[in-house]
Amino acid sequence: MEITGYDFRENVAIHVMCDTIEREYGYRALQAPSLPTSGHHPPMSMMLAAVLAGLGTRSLAANIILHPDYGLLYYAALVTSLPLEPDHPLEKDACPTPHCVQMFRELGKTPCMASTPASSPERSGR
Repeated sequence: MEITGYDFRENVAIHVMCDTIEREYGYRALQAPSLPTSGHHPPMSMMLAAVLAGLGTRSLAANIILHPDYGLLYYAALVTSLPLEPDHPLEKDACPTPHCVQMFRELGKTPCMASTPASSPERSGR
């Protein structure tokens, strides 16, 4: 349960979806490992899966996926034998938005950069 736990609501949703697929549709389904999404050898890159599934695009200033309408989303994945019609990656990057461009022009940082401690002048030596 350390790997496929109920600690975050997106994982609870995945468990419910797996149960539904198996009970109501008769196909196999399991939660994809929710282990680290970066590093040299992740078992599955949730970030790459999210981009390929059309859930958003990579942020320019942070290691996150942003959706053009919903912003930062939390996500989890399941693997299933249920035949599904695939979605496609978004055609246009969600980042930077016009709001971010305007903020960068005015303040020299985007909302992502402003909320990241490593980007603060005190930490960067500026």
